[in-house]
Amino acid sequence: MNLKHQYLGIVEVGRFKLLMPDSMAGSYRRLTTMRMPEAQPPELDEIHLNEYEGQVVLVDGYADEVWIWSAKVVEVAGSILTILVKQMLENTKSELTLSRQAGAVTGDSCFSETRFLVQVPPSLTASPQA
Repeated sequence: MNLKHQYLGIVEVGRFKLLMPDSMAGSYRRLTTMRMPEAQPPELDEIHLNEYEGQVVLVDGYADEVWIWSAKVVEVAGSILTILVKQMLENTKSELTLSRQAGAVTGDSCFSETRFLVQVPPSLTASPQA
């Protein structure tokens, strides 16, 4: 029995652009709740993504070259995470600065700064194909 896979993507103009897994990053898939493949066309049970426009979405299912079958939207990212992902996609290399409060045990209000470099594959920064 095949286990369902998880796919992370962003909805662009009603289309699901894959971000992960890396091997599929930058490609587009349509989502259907239909099991793989049935006698009926998958469009009959297509999940329309308009309500998720511009958001990062996590989907369970089985992918082929066009569809994610038995698709289920597992989670939709909130505004903050979606903004961060979009920012990373706009810049091939983004430097993020994160600050976190330290010294909570002693009550001190000092801050520690952590810096790291995020590299985004070029396939993720490509424009949507017509």
